[in-house]
Amino acid sequence: MIYQFEILRNLTFVEKKTFRLHFLHSILEGVILGLLALNEYIFIRSMKGSEFLLSILFTTTVFVLIFSVFSHEFLKRYKNKRKLLIYTAFVTRLPLLLLIFYPADPGTIANNIWYHYIFLLIFFLFYSFQPVVLPLINLFLKANYSNENFGKLYGLSTMGNKIVMLVITFLFGLLLDFDLTAFRYIYPFMGILGIISFYILSKIRVDTSIIEFERKSLLQVIRDSFSNSWSVLKSNKAFLNFQIAFMLYGFSFMITNVLVTIFYDQVLHLNYSSTAFYKNFYNTVAILTLPYFGNLIGKMKIQRFASMTFIFMFFYILFTALSEYIDKGWVLFDIRIVLMLIIAGISYGLFASTMSLLWSIGSAYFCSPDEAASYQAVHLTLTGIRGCIAPFAGVFIYKNFGFTVAFIIAMLLLVAGIIQTQFTKSG
Repeated sequence: MIYQFEILRNLTFVEKKTFRLHFLHSILEGVILGLLALNEYIFIRSMKGSEFLLSILFTTTVFVLIFSVFSHEFLKRYKNKRKLLIYTAFVTRLPLLLLIFYPADPGTIANNIWYHYIFLLIFFLFYSFQPVVLPLINLFLKANYSNENFGKLYGLSTMGNKIVMLVITFLFGLLLDFDLTAFRYIYPFMGILGIISFYILSKIRVDTSIIEFERKSLLQVIRDSFSNSWSVLKSNKAFLNFQIAFMLYGFSFMITNVLVTIFYDQVLHLNYSSTAFYKNFYNTVAILTLPYFGNLIGKMKIQRFASMTFIFMFFYILFTALSEYIDKGWVLFDIRIVLMLIIAGISYGLFASTMSLLWSIGSAYFCSPDEAASYQAVHLTLTGIRGCIAPFAGVFIYKNFGFTVAFIIAMLLLVAGIIQTQFTKSG
């Protein structure tokens, strides 16, 4: 870890400035992610939302990514990236202030489905920033970091992000056990914090002269978006195979993600403190291993790195499923500690550490710096497509065949993804 911080001494002026801004942005986003870590559990436990609506809530986090290829064409033509980020901040984060008007009584919220619908709409708007911000982050960092320092600096920022996320998740879990509707006043604060975070990000400079600007009609932009995406996948076989593997993994992850929330509530009956404990536990593992993996991703073939990441996810699903049958554990300070979930947490921590790098910057390893945003836009769009299907498929399988069958299907998809990575020969 000391070695990771020593690289800061040898950075160029531009790299140092970019890293300071990106690191501060990551810290603020860590606060936001720490609060959001319990969002789905809030919906099903405090608000008593249905499983179908829970699937929609999961879908809102990724559905908007479908528009990434369109937003990329838009971004290429939008000169003032700073103003765009500020506009995006106000449109996506200010609606969180509406939650101030939610009643303090959990029963009132649970019995009025309109509160559920408004909650879903607010978070649909909240996550709608991703097609704009995520490609820009990839572009800004790729343009300002050298290839040698790219993974290391990103890893340090992610490590800081996860440390803050760990503390906030723990504190928010304690607060929710005391006040089931604490989200009414915490989430509006999160919205204001998000606007500040976007403003800091907007201070990262990038030379937009390399981005082509051409006036076109909306229809032409849509046509070009599909054409460019298809061209990227068709011309770069390594990237295509990489995305096929990611598609298989993505279905597995999204099926599991929605089911584990229901599993914790209906099978294991965990309170907020226990749920926060397990999220913090895997985040601790991720924090401790991020510097190592941040260095490793620059030395290891991205295909092997992806396979390793998928294997970590496989064992997380396996041991989570086993916790229904092997529930040995104990209660400590109102936290239910289950041995199988501890092992699953270690596996998920390793997965979270490697995936935080792979998902965000993996596409950049298949292209030149000026193509990074285009490749990441294709990657995000495919994520959105599977996000519209997988959560509903997961609930359907669980409803008809049970948790065990659903978890087995998710593991088989991961095995297929691991095999598929072997076809990605170069990149």
